[in-house]
Formats: sequence, structure tokens, C-alpha cells
Amino acid sequence: MKKALLTFALLGAVASTQAKSWKIGPNSVTGMDFVSINAAMSSSNVNPGDTLYLDQYYSDNVKQVVNKKVVIIGTGYDTSLIDEGVVATLTDSLTLWADGIEVKSVKLNNVKFYADECTLDRCYANDIRIGTVPKGMNHIYSCYIIGQVGNQVLASSSITSISGATTNTYVNAQLDIQNCLLFYSSAQNRITNLTKSIINNNTIIVGSSYYQIINVDNSQITNNILYNTSSL
Repeated sequence: MKKALLTFALLGAVASTQAKSWKIGPNSVTGMDFVSINAAMSSSNVNPGDTLYLDQYYSDNVKQVVNKKVVIIGTGYDTSLIDEGVVATLTDSLTLWADGIEVKSVKLNNVKFYADECTLDRCYANDIRIGTVPKGMNHIYSCYIIGQVGNQVLASSSITSISGATTNTYVNAQLDIQNCLLFYSSAQNRITNLTKSIINNNTIIVGSSYYQIINVDNSQITNNILYNTSSL
């Protein structure tokens, strides 16, 4: 009898730690668990390993901070492929503070990495920045990026091109960027201030007098298509 009770207790402990799924969306949509990512992060019911599904009508203009290792899944960013032409959108910044976070198919504004081994997959984003905490790699796969990717911008007097000597003395910023489209929406460089990174199979487009890749050292850079619109 004692053995049976112990078995049931162990099974109950395993069940209580199984990953759960949560729905994020406005109060106007029925069946939602939380109204924002921040609200989910504040809940003791949400644990590392859980998945947050963003409703297509979820829109947030307040900074969202993810401090648990969760998976966040949106509804894509191409409104022509979505019923009623609406997709989940974050118009302020998304800050990743826990190692191993995954963000998939979300329309984002600015993203800030303050952890390691986080992944953006099939997302739309403006600027993607590295904070002062990460010591390892973060990953960006199959994303459409209209801003700048990398560490903080260097003073113009410190900038050197990909073919010149680097002067990167900033935080050890590492990114794995693959199969992305980086298209300029303003006059600025695209991928900047990285080290020990992987930049493969991307299409990178910039305007006149700016660089596709700049101040990147000790990195693997292969099979990228580089355009400068001044030559088109």
C-alpha cells in the first residue's frame, strides 16, 4: 500500500511539472489566459518550458520583458495570409532575460538580448540589439529585419569596414544570423559590432554610403547576397 501511494505521489509530481500552453490576447477575445506577455511572466502558474500563444488581435505598445525560458508563438507578420488581415504585434521592445527563450512568427519592433541561446525564428523586427549580459550565442533564423542588428553603435571615428581592421572593444556580442532578409528602412549600417558570430545565407541591402556588414571580427561569413541601392 505504501509503495502504491509513493508511486501515485511521484506521478503527481511529474504531472505538475509538465509544460503548459497559455493564450495571450485582449479581454475582448474569449478564452484568453493573460492580456499581455508581462502578465504571463508575473504569474506563478507560468513556468519555464511553457508555451505562450499570441492571439492575432494581441497588440501591445508597452515594453515586454521575458524572464522565464518559454516559447512564444505569434501569427506571422504577413497580413495578407491571415484572416481579417490582423496579426499579433508588439510595437514597443521585447527584452529577453532568460536563457533559451524561443520567439516564433511574431511581428516585433525592437528586440534586446540579455541572455544566451535565445532564438528568433520567422519573425519581423526593426532593431535587434545585444545587451551587456550575454556571454554566448543567440540565434536569428529566417527573419525579415528592417533595422540594425548587433551591439551598440560605435562612434563614427571608430568605424571600419568589413575589409579593414576592426576596433571592436565592446561587449562580447555573438549572433548566429542565417537565412534572413535585412532591408534598409533608414540610412544606417545593417550588421554591426559583433565577434565570433555566424552570418550565413542572408540577403543584406543598404543605402548609399553605408555598409552591409561592419566591425565584425573572428566570424564565419558565407553565402550572403550584398546589395547597395546606389548601384541598382
